Amino acid sequence: MFGHITLPDESLDEHVSVLGHITLSLTDIQVSGFSIGSGAFAVDAPNEVALGLGDINLSVSLNYKWRRVHWPHASDHGSVTASTSDSAMAVGVALTAASGKLTAAAAAHSADFNNFKIKFHGSHVAWLYNLLMDLFKGKLKSSLQDAVSKELEKMINTNLNAALAKLPTQSHIGGGKSESNINTGFAAATAGTSSYGQYFSLLNEFAVSNAATGAACPLQNPVLPGLTPKVDHNMIEFMMADSFPNCLMQTLYENKFLTMTLTNKDVPKGFPLQLNTTYWAQYLPQLAEKYPGQLMQLDVSSQFSPYLNTSQELGAVAHLGIRINSSVVQSDGSLVHTHVMGVFGTLGLDLTITDGNNHTNITIHPRISKFTVNVTIEQSSIGPIDDSKLEGLVAMIGPILQQFANQLLSNGIPLPFSPLMYLVNPTITYQQGYFTVATDFDSKLPRSFMEQMPAPAPMPAPVVEPSVIKFN
Repeated sequence: MFGHITLPDESLDEHVSVLGHITLSLTDIQVSGFSIGSGAFAVDAPNEVALGLGDINLSVSLNYKWRRVHWPHASDHGSVTASTSDSAMAVGVALTAASGKLTAAAAAHSADFNNFKIKFHGSHVAWLYNLLMDLFKGKLKSSLQDAVSKELEKMINTNLNAALAKLPTQSHIGGGKSESNINTGFAAATAGTSSYGQYFSLLNEFAVSNAATGAACPLQNPVLPGLTPKVDHNMIEFMMADSFPNCLMQTLYENKFLTMTLTNKDVPKGFPLQLNTTYWAQYLPQLAEKYPGQLMQLDVSSQFSPYLNTSQELGAVAHLGIRINSSVVQSDGSLVHTHVMGVFGTLGLDLTITDGNNHTNITIHPRISKFTVNVTIEQSSIGPIDDSKLEGLVAMIGPILQQFANQLLSNGIPLPFSPLMYLVNPTITYQQGYFTVATDFDSKLPRSFMEQMPAPAPMPAPVVEPSVIKFN
């Protein structure tokens, strides 16, 4: 936790048994070799985190010089090495959110160092320096505790705040027509207690806006609970409301990302769906009768913004609706409208988590495991169409749309975890209107990690309810 500490020089003017009145100077006091054996975490309302560290070991080296004040004068100098074990530190951190930024302030903090083992180096008489032992121990203890307490305060008020200041308040997902801007700024940090125990929450609306138009997502965010009910609670819970991915889909819908025109040249050779009336005769006989051997064009658009529903009963289910306007291509290149089909799909989603190479880029990957398609004729310019003829088309188009949707989702949804955090046995549970990633974690922090810490990835930030992201 601490790489190296240099303590200020000390001068003492003391009366020591046998020796009498002496002056003692301690210089070049160096503290190193910090190791922490145990830790405990607690929270305190309204916004404080307390961390207790135990079984602390460290080493101290210094130079000394003492002199007897009165005649007969005597003096000596040399060096000392010392170590302490079974010591403890405690620190409280109060977190506050304002203007999208999270700031930290040191609350109560303390250090208690005991069990000093001191060794003198240099020319001296052992019994004489036993007289100085308690003086050394007392001064080292008070100096060390004062210095470590100040270092803890500096790490929180200066170094931690410098790291928190690097957290971005704006991010984005996608590119081009699919790009969404996301407000990742912090709005609240809360310590709480539930029937499951204590927790500390960082909440964030993760407000989404359309990068192309600047329009805010019109969907309302729900209110997330303090902790996910009926879950075996892990060290961390990450709750995401349906409204967040739905707002990303809203951007696609508004920017007509899912609007496209398909002609026969767009269809790969050998693809099961061909855009000519001869192929479509098996589904729409009157189309081939009225326009034999002609090419076709399909204009595809979304009927509504795709959306996700989560629940304990059904898990994650997505819904989409597509309108297909069909035309035949005349010999002069002009188009003749033939009919309009409505395609409605219900998708069962499996969600998995990956953390990429070197435990970075933690991402949720949705994959469509079930796909139900319903095709109807909304309008026809070629006479009445028997919907039952479309059953074969449904059986064929379902797997195609499933593959297309899985490709669309293949990049996944990145989660804002610190790159220093390793997920351990993450699980996903579904609740009404949101899902929860529950996980334990591990971390390997470098020495003096506060100074060396890079700017973390956007962390789910606190937000006043209603909220869409909650990080416990």
